[in-house]
Amino acid sequence: MDEAYTIRLFTAAQTLVEALSAARVSDPLFQERWTEDGLTSATIAVEQLLGEVDAPDPIYQALFDRLNKRRLHGLEHYGVSIHEAPGNFLHWMQEAQDEQLDMLVYYQLTMLRLAEVIDALPVTEG
Repeated sequence: MDEAYTIRLFTAAQTLVEALSAARVSDPLFQERWTEDGLTSATIAVEQLLGEVDAPDPIYQALFDRLNKRRLHGLEHYGVSIHEAPGNFLHWMQEAQDEQLDMLVYYQLTMLRLAEVIDALPVTEG
């Protein structure tokens, strides 16, 4: 390992330790969850280092990038991480159900538009 890689690996590990330490102090349910922002920062740093050793799958990387973009948008929009957001179990189940209903609407719209495109294709005799 070269020196720059070692330093970056140490920094990623240090970020992870700091996140865990902060969670231990501030979160009474530490055994069940970690603080999202600190853990995410550490995870991203470690994943970036691992990505240099083993090239990431582009499909998964695109999903990770989109997920992180949504996380950052949520932090900017709501001012708190999902971990810190208020709401009980029933609230979050309702949110999940609402998201699934939206997904069904998007599927239906996509199916209708795809059918329109297929119907507009010229018919060829076989």
